[in-house]
Amino acid sequence: MTELDFTADGWFQIRGRGWVAAISGDPLPPRMKPGDLLNQYVLIDGKEYLVTGVETQGYRRDRFGLLVRGEK
Repeated sequence: MTELDFTADGWFQIRGRGWVAAISGDPLPPRMKPGDLLNQYVLIDGKEYLVTGVETQGYRRDRFGLLVRGEK
């Protein structure tokens, strides 16, 4: 179980890779970067997922995408 709980602003699919949850705001604990979520279990919209990829815009903490294993 995880204590990292996110709410997706939206979802999109990358063909051949899977579903990505778009996350915005600053939902990360202090000193954590989006890349630290790779291979971690997180809750998104109340459902647990394994993060298999992280999409970022530069070094921003306030907008990123989490590629997850499984269906949204």
